[in-house]
Amino acid sequence: DLNELYYYWHEDYIQKMHKDFISDKNLLKLENSLPDNKNYFIDFDYEDFSAINTHLLPILKNNPNINFHLPIIPYSWTWFDNFEKLNKAFCLQNYLVQQCQSLPNVKIYGFHNCTFVNNLANYYNASHYQPNVNRYMLYAIKHDLHRITAENIEKYEQQMLENLRNFKIQKSYPQMDSLEDLIHQ
Repeated sequence: DLNELYYYWHEDYIQKMHKDFISDKNLLKLENSLPDNKNYFIDFDYEDFSAINTHLLPILKNNPNINFHLPIIPYSWTWFDNFEKLNKAFCLQNYLVQQCQSLPNVKIYGFHNCTFVNNLANYYNASHYQPNVNRYMLYAIKHDLHRITAENIEKYEQQMLENLRNFKIQKSYPQMDSLEDLIHQ
């Protein structure tokens, strides 16, 4: 079964995963350092995004007849165990939206404002989801849901911060979300 090729999810593993990446103390430290809004995020030197400038943007710009769908795949909140990682994520998505806003053949999608990010039962590890979440992201792209644009990125980032504030490490998590659950969230 291809759905279970790399399937190693179980409750004990999920517990170990989030404890390996973040503790309640670190989460509290991160939560206390969160800004009220995105204006507190510090711009990175955009040279840090040289791979985007060198590899991605030329492909997008030099192929105006190809439609590109760029998902910004959400990591588990356990991945953001320090403010610098979160700051870089904000800067990256802002930079990407800014650079692509004049390219009508490029659509960018973001999912950190979705509730499935807060359910660690949906993960194999801190950066990989179980198949239903991946299916949902494809569904969302097909139906043009969760697009990030220059007009809505501020609202998206506010929702992203709120979602992070609502994340709590639990001793147990509900079962993995089904595709139907995800579509109706």
